[in-house]
Amino acid sequence: SGPLSLAYSSDYADATIVLRFVKLDNDGNLRIYSFGKGSGSRTVTWSAVSDQCRVFGYCGNLGICGYNETGPVCSCPSQNFEPVDQRDSRKGCKIKVDLQNCQGNGTMMQLDHTVLLTYPPESVTDNTQVFSTGFQACKSNCLVTNPCLGSTSLADGTGFCYQKTSNFISGYQSPALPSTSFFKICGQPEPNPPVLSADNVKRDGWRLKAWIVVVVVLVT
Repeated sequence: SGPLSLAYSSDYADATIVLRFVKLDNDGNLRIYSFGKGSGSRTVTWSAVSDQCRVFGYCGNLGICGYNETGPVCSCPSQNFEPVDQRDSRKGCKIKVDLQNCQGNGTMMQLDHTVLLTYPPESVTDNTQVFSTGFQACKSNCLVTNPCLGSTSLADGTGFCYQKTSNFISGYQSPALPSTSFFKICGQPEPNPPVLSADNVKRDGWRLKAWIVVVVVLVT
């Protein structure tokens, strides 16, 4: 038998809890829910993966998970890709130009602060997918290796480069991640437009108001 893993909910040994149950939710995360005495609502007291974007496949194949003010959101790596379903971003993305039709025009598109995930996770003992190399070599080696669809350079001091040869890859992008990832595409990279931050929106709003005031004054 394999090793036994124990997990304790945050309300462990709380005598006011009348019911607990474990549920695999449709976002791929396993959670423990608790009902307190006299409470008609359930509370999450444990989750297998605390960072939802690290749940493999949450954003579908070739989908990139990130966060906004409300929680995790899914997007495509760049405009070289398009959503499988415009109404449901969690169904993943597909490349616009198939790599088999590239005719030697393949390039590597760079995504900063991004790590590519596969399941099961790579092992450092598997030297066919994990090896120590520099940033540029991690990028170029994938380009000339046919099974490789993407790679991640871990900038964590190990020098590890993870090559992704699986047909199902998901990504996680966050300013806190030091890793840089690459996707193999056909043609030139077309990065996604930058997302406006709250500060940019506020600044642009004031700029628009200033122009309105100027126009009103001139007309008057």
